Amino acid sequence: MHSLKSIRELTSHITFYVFGQKLLLSVLEDKKYEDPVNGRRPFLQWFYHAECAKTGEIKEWKGGKYYLSYTMTDDEIVKKAWAAAQAVVHHEVMEAFRFDDVILFNPHLDFREILKISHKEVTRKQQFDY
Repeated sequence: MHSLKSIRELTSHITFYVFGQKLLLSVLEDKKYEDPVNGRRPFLQWFYHAECAKTGEIKEWKGGKYYLSYTMTDDEIVKKAWAAAQAVVHHEVMEAFRFDDVILFNPHLDFREILKISHKEVTRKQQFDY
């Protein structure tokens, strides 16, 4: 089983820059839940500075927590870091893509609200003009 120290050593080899911005990968332990046998569960989380989509103010943000299994391998750790990096970029792209300056694919919308309009699909009449 990996220790926090060994996970941090492995992840210290990972760098992630996007649009000239360096993101920092943290290795942390869940302080809320503890397994009686294995202890606190470790997770990976990216930290970065970016403009707030609503105010334009530069703030520190953090990506989601990517939990590691107690029987993690080096491969799992590196690939979880990759998945977490993809999620951060995806989230920021969703916030940045706008129509008439309104966030079109707002990642902060409650899924229940989205379900209320999910029946409003765009359809088109099929034409065969080959």
